[in-house]
Amino acid sequence: MAQSTLRRADPNSVRKWNEFLVVSALDEGPRRISALANATGLTPAPLGEVLRGLEAKGWVASSRSTDGGPGRPAQVYSLVIPKGSVLGIDVGGRAVRCVRFDLEGSLQAKVERRLPRGVDEDLRTRAIAEVTDEALGGAAPLWLAGLSVTGNVGPDGLMVESAAMPEVNGKAPVTLWGEAIGARTFVVNDVRAAAYAEHLVGAAQDHGDILLIQLGRRPTLGLMFDGVPRGGAHGGAGDLSHNHFIPTEVDMDWLEPFMDSDDPIGDGVRAILDGDQRALARMRSYVAQMAPSLALTTAVVDPGVVVVAGALTPVAHHFMDDLVTTISENVARTPSVRVSELDQFSAAVGAGLAALQRLKSSLADPTDGVHPFTLESFAARPLGEDPTASEARGSA
Repeated sequence: MAQSTLRRADPNSVRKWNEFLVVSALDEGPRRISALANATGLTPAPLGEVLRGLEAKGWVASSRSTDGGPGRPAQVYSLVIPKGSVLGIDVGGRAVRCVRFDLEGSLQAKVERRLPRGVDEDLRTRAIAEVTDEALGGAAPLWLAGLSVTGNVGPDGLMVESAAMPEVNGKAPVTLWGEAIGARTFVVNDVRAAAYAEHLVGAAQDHGDILLIQLGRRPTLGLMFDGVPRGGAHGGAGDLSHNHFIPTEVDMDWLEPFMDSDDPIGDGVRAILDGDQRALARMRSYVAQMAPSLALTTAVVDPGVVVVAGALTPVAHHFMDDLVTTISENVARTPSVRVSELDQFSAAVGAGLAALQRLKSSLADPTDGVHPFTLESFAARPLGEDPTASEARGSA
């Protein structure tokens, strides 16, 4: 019988894995040493060594329990989150939006600038700088920004095609607007960012298989399978800009009375909310025309939940029953169909949450270990994996 060769585990790899285990356990909240041991499976000696190392790296602090029980107060360990911010910036054809999160993941600010038709590159760049400055508002240092853009960005960071911003085609959004943002920046697709936001903090938190239907100026689909947004073989999954059966804003018959305004779909929605019955009837007819295509998509994707989002959500109660009926009549099993609870900042929120995830995963990784939780340490590290795509695109 052949003699097998047994190798001892590399102590350095074991230490890195143990550090990551402890950080992951404390990410769920402060724990006593006994609870940490149960959560990680570590015995007291290696656990104590790991905790001392994490304290030295600025990740962990200890305190005495104040629960008032008998005996000596127990030692409680918790994560130390430094001061700092991440931004999610959503750049579209007609608006620029920005949200700010602190490093604990709490939303701190939301800022929006509307853009006129035919906006030039300089005006859009100034709007990006303005929303960034206003969202930061002199807050703690900016660590990272996620830049959400409408369009398909290639692996090289160049915009392959954007129907809403054709002047950006062939250019790198991070290069164009990185200076206006003033921090390390990566780029994500806006619909995949919105799907990620729905999964984490929106209407689809209890599902990993999601179909996001964006009903706005350019109807678009967002796909998520097993909690991972789907970009497709060419990065264009869900992009309907070349589908002539799905009209964009300029071809939507129900918006004809509002076409002279700067915001036709916004004015159309406001008219419905003000009781305009003609606008309501025409909008419902428009959604009814799209419903068979949306039902077919639902049958193909077989999601656990369908989330209806976009500019029409304020008037969704007028068409949701009919839409659900059409879907139910054309699929084997009807998924849950819900209206998004997120507002026009959903893509910015998704980009900001992706930035937070990429920041933390760059400093705490199961194979690479846990690095000091400082801005200087983060600046020297490659970004962690992009949770909105199979690979990071256009990072800088």
